Amino acid sequence: MKKMTPKQERQLLNDCIKFDMCDALFIYYWYMVEIIVKRVFIRKRASHIEEDLEDARQEVFVRLFQNDKKLLRDYKPDKRSLANWIMMIANHTTLNYLNKKRKDTVRRIWDKSGDMIDNIPEPDRNIEEKIDLKNRIKNLSGNERLILNLQGKGYSSKEIAKIIGSTEGAVNTKLYRIKKKLRIKN
Repeated sequence: MKKMTPKQERQLLNDCIKFDMCDALFIYYWYMVEIIVKRVFIRKRASHIEEDLEDARQEVFVRLFQNDKKLLRDYKPDKRSLANWIMMIANHTTLNYLNKKRKDTVRRIWDKSGDMIDNIPEPDRNIEEKIDLKNRIKNLSGNERLILNLQGKGYSSKEIAKIIGSTEGAVNTKLYRIKKKLRIKN
């Protein structure tokens, strides 16, 4: 990844904020965010499950693009580079993700009576279907997984379009194609 000049960074940011052309920003900083997320996982001695790393990385971009790109609008070029700003956001978002995940895990393991609830066996056929679906999800592109993740979190097509800088129609088309790839009926 070739380092951008401050002028190039401002242009990239301007295109994203003013013209909703965020693909270049997303692509340019994708790998950098991945490295930051992995470093935080290592520093916090968290498990390096690929799905968790991917979820944390996507959380960073969701946070960057939510609320009409508020965090990107709050960027002050006179204080630090855009890359440093995004690294700081990635660091904080990943720490929040790990804290939330830790709390959810503790909550899931124990029910109100103090008994473990994760020991409930599932039918064998469901396990094979889940493994097959996970493998198909791994074959999706990063952008497709981001869209699928956002939809799974309850975002509407319109909200997803704003987050990724696309149109609602394009998001609906991508969701249709994703479901077709994953062989999902509804």
